Amino acid sequence: MRQKGVIRYKNDQYYNKNPDSVSEEAEWTFGLSWLALIYITLGNRAKAENYITRMLQATTDKGVPELFFSNSKKHNENNPLGWSESLFIVALYEMNLKYLEPATTIESQLKNQIVDSLYQAD
Repeated sequence: MRQKGVIRYKNDQYYNKNPDSVSEEAEWTFGLSWLALIYITLGNRAKAENYITRMLQATTDKGVPELFFSNSKKHNENNPLGWSESLFIVALYEMNLKYLEPATTIESQLKNQIVDSLYQAD
């Protein structure tokens, strides 16, 4: 676990910013969403919210990048990355379903919008 993401494994050399390729593993943003989903499933709202917040902090003006170089604010060129963003959306959706009042969930809002649009069509 690092500041802007989760490392894949110790001494990972892929996108490693150290010339000797030791330590300084890349920080993968999708890991934050995975951890949020795990804690949502386990019912640990505080930890789930922590990882959601960390994911929001890892978001750039373009979206969610694939990864950040270790201990830096610099991300790689894959920004935004669809699967990182998709997993974040899933985490937000699951958090919404589990912890928000039924009347405020995304699902309820979508149903209300559909019903409203049907009445407006008449």
